[in-house]
Amino acid sequence: SHRGGRPPAAPRQARGAVVPSGQTIDAVQKSWLVVKELGVATVGEILYKHLFEIAPQTKGLFPSSVRRRYQDWASGVEENEQNLENSPALRNLFAKVVGAVGSAVAGLQNVNKLVPELNALGMRHIDYNMQ
Repeated sequence: SHRGGRPPAAPRQARGAVVPSGQTIDAVQKSWLVVKELGVATVGEILYKHLFEIAPQTKGLFPSSVRRRYQDWASGVEENEQNLENSPALRNLFAKVVGAVGSAVAGLQNVNKLVPELNALGMRHIDYNMQ
């Protein structure tokens, strides 16, 4: 029985957050195991190559100024402006993107913490002309 006849308070949710069901969380986590097995770099490369295939205009979102930030200077491999599909810098960038998805998957257990982190990530990317 509840004291004072009031039911216990429902768990607080981040404003506007949709809390996934346990079944959904399990399915996402099982899918993530496949990504981990393939490797985040491999999945990132598949992702950007597919993105460029289905939406070639997105290549313009990754000018050399963006790719330079993700270039592995120690490798000695130079970027080929005519061959974005095989860009080492884009492989590094999209590996980070897939890694961020992995962090979100891990955060599904605590949506109250995850939502503000994803909002902050979105705010850091607001000036990148993403729509």
